[in-house]
Amino acid sequence: MSAETHLAKIQVTTLQARDFIFSNIDKPSVLFDAAHKNAVTLDMLSEITDFPTNVISVYFANAKFDAEKLDDVSKLINSDLGALENIVAFNDNTGILSTTSLKEQVLSRLPFDEPVYDAFFMPFSEWEKFFTSDNIYDAEELNVTHLGNVPATKESIESLFYGTLLNIYSTLDQAELSQLNDARDNGILDESQELLVNALTDSPLPIAWTEQALADLVIDEAANIVNDFFIALFDDSNFVGHTGILDRTFAGFVDA
Repeated sequence: MSAETHLAKIQVTTLQARDFIFSNIDKPSVLFDAAHKNAVTLDMLSEITDFPTNVISVYFANAKFDAEKLDDVSKLINSDLGALENIVAFNDNTGILSTTSLKEQVLSRLPFDEPVYDAFFMPFSEWEKFFTSDNIYDAEELNVTHLGNVPATKESIESLFYGTLLNIYSTLDQAELSQLNDARDNGILDESQELLVNALTDSPLPIAWTEQALADLVIDEAANIVNDFFIALFDDSNFVGHTGILDRTFAGFVDA
């Protein structure tokens, strides 16, 4: 998306953005915060200022900011899933695999209450709060194309979160899951990506788990993701709040 198109969503022109940047060029923290809150990516900053992205990255790095984090602007996922995109889906299951049931079990494992849990699925950044006034997330805001426009509600994003986790774990068997967990625990992202892509592109096989086992896998993963998100949010570590809710899942390792 061009800077002009994106900025129009928040009723700012590229000329106004350029003037703001150059009037605050000696204040990298102000510029980083403004870009972060309004989902202005490195490419957009380059388009606005005519500076190459590597120059902008060095500018922020000199002030101890990681400019690459500005590119994580999608609500769902910031990896390019390519042909695996259809793994992102709503949760249409019932019983113990329903969103309601999974949520209840996840809440029981978290050190905070339901309003904080709900906040994980709601808009965090300034641009999200503004743009969701039209009540939708479009394909660019989700970073998946096959869903079309999705209602910008906690319920729809929560359903996509659990539906995707269920799709991922339904595709894995015990050996594949053990390999993926080992690779993730050891920080071997390239190996994790290759393992996951191979697992997801295998010929369809019967699901290796009982419904209860599948539910337990999803509950454990969901609780860890939500808890880790809030630990990062309240940690003074230059956290960028746009990070997609699926970035910390196995799907976040894929980059087609």
